[in-house]
Amino acid sequence: MADVQPLLALHYALEKTGGLQPVVAPPYDVVYNEGRAALTAQSPYNVVAIDLPIPPGGGDPYEYAASLLAAWRADGAVVQDKTAAIWPLEQDYVGPDGRARTRRGFPRARAGRGLRPRPHPAA
Repeated sequence: MADVQPLLALHYALEKTGGLQPVVAPPYDVVYNEGRAALTAQSPYNVVAIDLPIPPGGGDPYEYAASLLAAWRADGAVVQDKTAAIWPLEQDYVGPDGRARTRRGFPRARAGRGLRPRPHPAA
């Protein structure tokens, strides 16, 4: 049986970001250079800057993404819930075979695993 525990979620402070539209992005594996530039031009808090981190001057992209998230939190653009909760998640998508599917589950923190982004397996 799955161990589903409540978590203290991070989310955008909509009053700071001007809503969700300026900060959302398609999945990172379908965004290319021009699309990334257009998304980051919409908002300095667009999630593509963390999903596809490009450190100015080079360096570790994942360390840059972590520092960017920390800066967004310090700026009040990303906030953490004060109370732990269980968040049901439902995602509709079309698979590579063209069939529509719905994925249901619960995002959760994994003890001892941290939240460091991991590269895409095909990268």
